[in-house]
Amino acid sequence: MSRAASAAEGPTGPAAFAPSSWEVAVAVEILAVAALAIGFVLQRAMPHPTRRALAWSLPVALVAGAHHVLDGEGAGFRMAALLLVLCYGMKAVVAVEARASGLQPLGLARWLAFAAIWFGMQPREFSPVPSGRVRVRSPSTVRLVLCGLVWSGAGVAVLVTTARCWHSEEHLQLAGLLFVLGFSMCVHFGLIHLLAALLRSCGFATEPQFHAPWRASSLQDFWGRRWNAAFAAMTVLAIYRPLASRIGRGAAIMAGFLASGLLHEVACSLPVRAGFGGPGAHFALHGVGVWIERWFERRGRLLRGVPARVWVWTWVLLPLPLLFHQPFLRGVVLPWLVAAR
Repeated sequence: MSRAASAAEGPTGPAAFAPSSWEVAVAVEILAVAALAIGFVLQRAMPHPTRRALAWSLPVALVAGAHHVLDGEGAGFRMAALLLVLCYGMKAVVAVEARASGLQPLGLARWLAFAAIWFGMQPREFSPVPSGRVRVRSPSTVRLVLCGLVWSGAGVAVLVTTARCWHSEEHLQLAGLLFVLGFSMCVHFGLIHLLAALLRSCGFATEPQFHAPWRASSLQDFWGRRWNAAFAAMTVLAIYRPLASRIGRGAAIMAGFLASGLLHEVACSLPVRAGFGGPGAHFALHGVGVWIERWFERRGRLLRGVPARVWVWTWVLLPLPLLFHQPFLRGVVLPWLVAAR
């Protein structure tokens, strides 16, 4: 077995998702707390090119530090820890960019609610509401709770069924896709809905981050409005707005997709130390797809109805093996299947 394959597989079962020692767990916690503290200081200061550069250097330093600390850990735990510090680092980036757009800095409690608890990337949801203004909240908090519970239950059912029915590595690709589906139902449509409802009860204007992506009528609609609003907001704040006036809208959109590919390399390839290039290619392809849509849009040739849905889901589903590549499936999904049986 090659070194890359061995690193990709790593520990199996529960060991793949737990730290090997308390020292490793403490080191990850220190990185996370440092990210929150530095981000809070940066977003409190007046916008300046130096602070923007410092904000961008933060996620890079955090990922590098975590990668070093996590050497030898299971792929599942490496993925979770890398995602944690990367997310906290990017919170600083979007907060600094939001300050550059005129948003007032967040106080400590609001910053911790936004940066440490919430999945979203829009600091404005946590800013104080000016006197005389009322935030529009839709859907209702009760509906968020109900939707979150239903989606979570359905996601657990998919995950449990997948683990019970899986018998051979020959079907790992299918099991991996079902794992991703169940995980997405539990977290993206379940946990995030419940957390949004909880934060609303505390006075914050949090919204669901996934808006019926199955209804998307174009790739622009899918990525810009329906799938992962947190990632879309982060891309707009941190990449598209700063670059659009300099390199043009089309190039800025492609830069956003390339940056998304790089971040997903950290999430999917770095934890298993293999499969590099797949997530980047996945998002580059989607950037090309959006460019094609914009080209036809300028000529008044838009797909509608069923052909539009077929177009969107062809682009969404066919490149998925690039994103969730075999090393990721063997390093993260396979140990989970073993542990859940």
